[in-house]
Amino acid sequence: MGVVPLIKALTISREKGVDIVEVAPTAEPPVCRLMDYGKFKYEMAKKEKEARRGQKAIIVRDLRLRPKINEHDLGNKVTMVKKFLAEGNKVKVSMRFRGREAAHPELGLKVLKTLSLALKDVGTLEAPPSVGSNEMSILIQPLPSLKKPSEKAAQAKPEDKLVKAKPEGKPVQAKQETGPAQVKQGAKPIQIIKEVNA
Repeated sequence: MGVVPLIKALTISREKGVDIVEVAPTAEPPVCRLMDYGKFKYEMAKKEKEARRGQKAIIVRDLRLRPKINEHDLGNKVTMVKKFLAEGNKVKVSMRFRGREAAHPELGLKVLKTLSLALKDVGTLEAPPSVGSNEMSILIQPLPSLKKPSEKAAQAKPEDKLVKAKPEGKPVQAKQETGPAQVKQGAKPIQIIKEVNA
């Protein structure tokens, strides 16, 4: 519509029953668009919800060990880590050293190596062990082949899904449902001249 005074722009928006939305406030003069703002906000919220639905939150489970852990307890910890990895979570295994144990980090490293070898069929190390002042830790991630069946189904292409057949036995192409109508295609931005009181 070009450069329009503010009062005229408000009149036009009332006549058409739409809102004036400022698109580029830093431009001279500011650029605005005539649109149904409530409908626009609804569609943006719907798109955000769809985007969040496709994402999977990665949970990092924490497990603490000591260098003097016995074999049976280590076996229990391995079982716990396998369970966490099967759920699709990452596992951070921390080795805590107390007192004189900090003088022998090789004992902790040996336990962490034993643990990682026991888990090589279900997970991989994301990085080499990180060493702190009195702590050593590793991060284990699940193997890609361990994805849940529901995740595999979600990643399947739409054309892979089964379609119903017509009575004659011919396959029918499945139609994808679309959301509510898009914001008016012909809506053009308008520029408004700021009214300055003398």
